[in-house]
Amino acid sequence: MKEALYITRKESLRIAAFGILTILLMITIMFGFGGLLDMFNSLLPNLLLGVMGLFLAIYFLSIPAAKLLYSNKVSPYLMGFLITIFSLEIGTFIASMLGYFTEGIDDVDGVFDYIAKPVFGILVWGFVPIVALSLILGIRLYNKFEKLEK
Repeated sequence: MKEALYITRKESLRIAAFGILTILLMITIMFGFGGLLDMFNSLLPNLLLGVMGLFLAIYFLSIPAAKLLYSNKVSPYLMGFLITIFSLEIGTFIASMLGYFTEGIDDVDGVFDYIAKPVFGILVWGFVPIVALSLILGIRLYNKFEKLEK
């Protein structure tokens, strides 16, 4: 079971790091290197908190995921999708809390503008990368757990 947790956590963290590098590349392609630097200048605390939330969510979500994968109660592909979605949404929620408490707490629509919009926006605009990354994670988990069972 310990090896299953190690595999799940390691592969999930790898996919998350790959996803972060992919989004940075996409932003650079769309807006240039100057656009990437502008984003870092204006959103650095939120981005750092979001990445920390993403990795922290993966760390804790991998515990039940590894148990379910180890006991063959759920497909690695489904688990890859669930880990990807939940960890990304938790990281986005944590990053959004900073903006809400620093700027939006006095606003009538603060919860909607600073929390709901980013969480929903990640699902809508990031759907294709989320599905692609979750498929890659599912394939990697499937292959690793096949080797683990042998």
